[in-house]
Amino acid sequence: MAGQDRPYFEDFKEIGDRPTTIIRSSDRQPLNDIRVRIKVDKRQPISEGGLTVGMVLVNESQQDLTISNPLDSLQIILQDEEGWPVKMPSGGPPRVLINTRGDAPVDIVRPFMVEAIENSLEETGLKEKQGDEKFFLKKNVTYEFRINVPMIQDSDKRAIAVNTTKTKQIEKGKYKLKVLFQLLLSNDSPENRQFESGEMDIELI
Repeated sequence: MAGQDRPYFEDFKEIGDRPTTIIRSSDRQPLNDIRVRIKVDKRQPISEGGLTVGMVLVNESQQDLTISNPLDSLQIILQDEEGWPVKMPSGGPPRVLINTRGDAPVDIVRPFMVEAIENSLEETGLKEKQGDEKFFLKKNVTYEFRINVPMIQDSDKRAIAVNTTKTKQIEKGKYKLKVLFQLLLSNDSPENRQFESGEMDIELI
């Protein structure tokens, strides 16, 4: 990742109530064994393309897992140093609202760029899976989804309720960043986990 300082790591906070009792290993749900972290340089040169943030998933279980693509639920929330919202570009409709025939590929339009998808096995070709509906996590392997925000909406920041398709490059300055996303198994299991990062101060220089 870009930046002059060492990357900052933070565990995501889980949203909602979860059991506080000890869970026996035989009763554990698969998603309980996925650790999620955020990775970011707090000072980033804007010359390298925009604001970059990493979402790190660690499958700490003893089994391979197939989850719904976490990029589908990823939300990036930005504010400028005065506290005004910095709006992300409009993305396309959610995957579930796109009609396809059979196994036809789905063209997902996201409000951010996927710069890289890497894992601790240094496998190649993972970035090409960014549009897949499902994502495969090997046991005891760490995955990083590196996200870049080069563009934002070009609108009056005081018009909070107004959205536009016009965009502009993100500018130098200080921002507050928060990331939210959801983990879902790729089958019919109702199990899901929702996460949010703490609010982080980022400076584009």
